[in-house]
Amino acid sequence: MVGLTFQRVSYLPQQTTAGTVNPMELELATNSTLYARPGQTAQLIFTVTNNQEQGSYIDFRCSSQHFSINVQPQSLQIAAHQTMYVLATVTVSQNTPQDTEDVITMTAIYGPNSGISKTAYFTVGQEVR
Repeated sequence: MVGLTFQRVSYLPQQTTAGTVNPMELELATNSTLYARPGQTAQLIFTVTNNQEQGSYIDFRCSSQHFSINVQPQSLQIAAHQTMYVLATVTVSQNTPQDTEDVITMTAIYGPNSGISKTAYFTVGQEVR
C-alpha cells in the first residue's frame, strides 16, 4: 500500500456546548492513506468510540463524488466506552485523471436522529507534502 500518512498534530475531546463529551467520536486514524494512483486502492481507517453508558448499534456510510468505496464493517454493535475500527477501501479507476481531488465523508449513524461525520481530502497522483 502506498500513500500519504495523515498525522494528527493535537487532539481535544469533542465536546458539546454544555461541556460534556459527545456520545460518539469518529476520527481518521493516522495511518490512513490519503492518495493513490489510477488503478490503485487506498485505505482510510476510522476509529469510532462510544462514550455512552450503554452499548449502541451503529451503521456506517461513506460517500465520495469520484470513487468507489467499500466500508467494512457496514454496521456493528459497540459496547459502552469501547473503540472500534472501520475500514474504508477507496478504489481509484484506471481512467481517473491525475490530480483528481475529492472529499470523502464517513458517517456513523447511531440513532433515529443521531449521527457523526468525519471528512478527509483525497488526491489521485503523487504524494502530496
